[in-house]
This record gives sequence, C-alpha cells and structure tokens, in this order.
Amino acid sequence: MANGWDDIDRVCAHNEDLRNRINEVIGDSWKDEAGKKRRITKRELKHILLHNPEVLRDLVEQYKRNPAEKYDFGKDPSGQLIWHNIAREYVNLYPLLLGIDKVTPENILELVLKICNHFKSLVEANGLSVHFWDESKGLRNERFAQLLFFGIADAYCGAHNLDLSREPNAGRGPVDFKISSGYNARVNVEIKYTSNNIRTGYEKQLPTYNDAERTRYSIFLIIRTTESSNALDELIKFRKDQVAAGKRAPDIFVVDGRILPSASKVK
Repeated sequence: MANGWDDIDRVCAHNEDLRNRINEVIGDSWKDEAGKKRRITKRELKHILLHNPEVLRDLVEQYKRNPAEKYDFGKDPSGQLIWHNIAREYVNLYPLLLGIDKVTPENILELVLKICNHFKSLVEANGLSVHFWDESKGLRNERFAQLLFFGIADAYCGAHNLDLSREPNAGRGPVDFKISSGYNARVNVEIKYTSNNIRTGYEKQLPTYNDAERTRYSIFLIIRTTESSNALDELIKFRKDQVAAGKRAPDIFVVDGRILPSASKVK
C-alpha cells in the first residue's frame, strides 16, 4: 500500500518481486504435462502457503483489507434461517405415518426409506424443489438442502421415538445424518447435489463412516440439480459393479430437485 507519491516506486517494486516469487513457487504446479493450465488442488495450495510464510502473510493482509459484506437476513438468499419454517410448513401440510410399531435392526432401513420416499414426493410433487433455488434461480448451498431434509425428517422421527443426529464426529469426517433406535439399529444418510462431486462422496466418504460408526445400512441421497445425468448414471453403474463383485455398497436414492415446467407448459 502506497502512503504517498514517493511510495509508488517502492510498492511497484514490491508487487513485481512478490509476483515473480509466486510464479516461481507455483507457476509450474499449475500446468500439466502439455504446459496447459490445470486446477490446483487444495493439498498443493496448502503446501505452498505453509512453506512460503511471506506469501501467506501477504494473502492474509490483503484479505483483512477487503471490506466485509453484510448478509441480508431479511431476504435470507442462501436459506440460513428459512429452512426451519419451510420444514415445519411441509410437515404440517403433509403428515407421514410410518406404520411401524417397533423399530428393529431388521426394519429400520425400511423406515428410513419411507422418510426418503416422502421427502422425494414433497420435492417432486408438492413444490418443495423451488426452495432449493433463490429468487434469481441460483442454486442454494448444499447445506440448505441438508438442513431442510433434517427439519422434515426430524419431525417424523420424533413422532416415532427415533433418534436423528446430524453430523456426528466419527473418525475421518462427519456423516450428514444418522437415524437410529438403539445401538444396533442405525442408518447413515448422506445428501449430495449432482452439481457437486457425487462420485468422490460415494467412494470415499460413506464407507469410511460405515466403518467408524459400525453402521449396518447407508443411503446416499442424491438431489438432481443439473440437466446432465452423466455423473449420476456413471455412479449408478459403479454401484451395480460393486454389488456384482460382492462388495458392500451404500444404497443410492435419487430425488429430482430441478424446477420442472408445469403440465400445461409441457409440449
């Protein structure tokens, strides 16, 4: 930062030197074998910052100088608060009777799938899908969908004396939800958008959680938010291959979260 005209040459020299040092440190790592730019990984970026403290210090100082942008809680565009009211509204409008007198390790998966199917119906047939998107038709963060599912499922679980815990700390990372009734009757539910990396979540996260929690069942609930279904189709095929090979594979449950045209507009 220049404090006056006399500082301009010093600041320009500093910026040029910093730019050259950064290019020297990370320039090559941003190129593939053909010399084209590639996306740098979080691990690489972390390594660069930790081994070059002057770059990290400069980054922090520039970040501190940027003005903070206040969040509009009135409009709540990302759904930080409104998920709770939306969940209560839909639970009251569309109650769910699970039809199970006693929860056991044998029937808990059936019970959780009933909740997932009901959530699917609310999204696809009862207009819940519109809340995944803000007023400008931008997709709200995946966390909003997770909280919305949590609010709806929690009401149904509470009515049937089931324990619904969110993001338990189990080893290498959190699972989105764990629905249980006793130690041996538990199901993990992971929620992902198709706009995110669903393959990574399926292959790496849930099996780890299953081992850590000793969970008998897992459901990978995917909310389709993209027009393309390539990633989803590939994941379904991957699961079929895993099952055919005799391996343990979490169930895949798909919910269409896109805003589809009304029947009167479909040609």
